[in-house]
Amino acid sequence: MCRIWERSVERKAASELVCQISFW
Repeated sequence: MCRIWERSVERKAASELVCQISFW
């Protein structure tokens, strides 16, 4: 699901934090 956010560059930064929190 993290790769879906890669589409947006701005969201990529936020996605990294969300992905880490989600996986945690």
